[in-house]
Amino acid sequence: MRFKDSRVAKFTLVVASLVLTIGLGEAASRLLYFVHGNGHLYEMNSQEYALPLGWQLVRGAHLDFHINQQGFRHPKDITLQPQQDTVRIFLVGGSTAFGNEGVYRQVNPQRLTDRDTIDYHLQSILAARHPGVRFEVINAAVSEYRLFQEITLFREKLVNFRPQLVIFLDGHNDISFLTAGTALTDDPNPYWDNRHFLRAQRVLNSSSGLAPLYYLDLYLGRASYFYHGMSTVFQHLSETSFMAKTQAFESTNSWGNRPFRLVDEVSSKEQYEHKLRELDKVLPLYIDQVKDLRAIAKERQINIVYAMQPEIVTEDPGNLTTKEKTIQQIAFEQHRDLGTLSWRYLTVKIAGILGTFGNDQFEFVDLVTVAHKNTQDEYTDYCHLTSQGNRVVAEKLYPAVQRLLKL
Repeated sequence: MRFKDSRVAKFTLVVASLVLTIGLGEAASRLLYFVHGNGHLYEMNSQEYALPLGWQLVRGAHLDFHINQQGFRHPKDITLQPQQDTVRIFLVGGSTAFGNEGVYRQVNPQRLTDRDTIDYHLQSILAARHPGVRFEVINAAVSEYRLFQEITLFREKLVNFRPQLVIFLDGHNDISFLTAGTALTDDPNPYWDNRHFLRAQRVLNSSSGLAPLYYLDLYLGRASYFYHGMSTVFQHLSETSFMAKTQAFESTNSWGNRPFRLVDEVSSKEQYEHKLRELDKVLPLYIDQVKDLRAIAKERQINIVYAMQPEIVTEDPGNLTTKEKTIQQIAFEQHRDLGTLSWRYLTVKIAGILGTFGNDQFEFVDLVTVAHKNTQDEYTDYCHLTSQGNRVVAEKLYPAVQRLLKL
């Protein structure tokens, strides 16, 4: 009996110690997040699964931005019907349109606040140049969105908010998708082949005994600051070796064998000519979506500005600052020779095609190159921008906005 009682006591002690450790860890983690958040416990995750979009923004206060109750990066909630005499404009796109900071930590990217985004700069420009008109420019972008998701967002949600104009800022995410080449043409559902969708399917549809653990991992990652912090630490510890292996595999099989160099561009084009030609076969996967978007906009009587977003791999180094030249070299290393050539090839090709799509309600704006000599830094990595870069984009969007709205 004593032996049994001793085992029960030890088990109870272990369980109590474990609960106490987790409790202390959770309390300490919440304190750290509270201090890091300058006095508030911000939302740890910026995205959550959603149908039919795949994922959407988590509402609430985050570290550097606020998501309103409608799911937009906007300081206030908005009504379905705009206020009288208000011109409502939506900005749609991926992380560049949303206003993400750069991912190249070696160049110390600056965090972007709600006053540094493209939508904020555009609203400021419109308000200053048209003081008699009230403007409402709303950021409806979501990181990693591709055009097919944005069209769904536009058709299923944004049209109900009665916008006079919607700006689509796209390019990078869809071009990254297209670089997979002709393999996409053999996939019956190419758009949905994404790690977020696959993880959601694993959590929601798994019939294995591990299904509860998949859900528990997802739940704790959103509910527990301690679990989220530990996951982040583990991710950082494993990221270096794992990413090095992954990038080495991807570089060899998808994006080439060596870093891109401008002096080798002609010879690289000759080497990869057949690969670049394959990209022409998958272009309809993208171009046809833009045609669909234009048709929906015409049917709904909503003006559309469609813009190709900036890419530092396409910029002339002579127009870049010293820091941006370093960023470009990092991007050349990351995208490799074939990947960079694919970006440079596709952006020119797409811009040429979309440039013919204009009508009274649709206008294309090519923003692939925005850098100018003797200016402040505009890039923070391969496609994300500084506040100054976002202001430059807003300035370049303004003429198209002005024409379509007949300001």
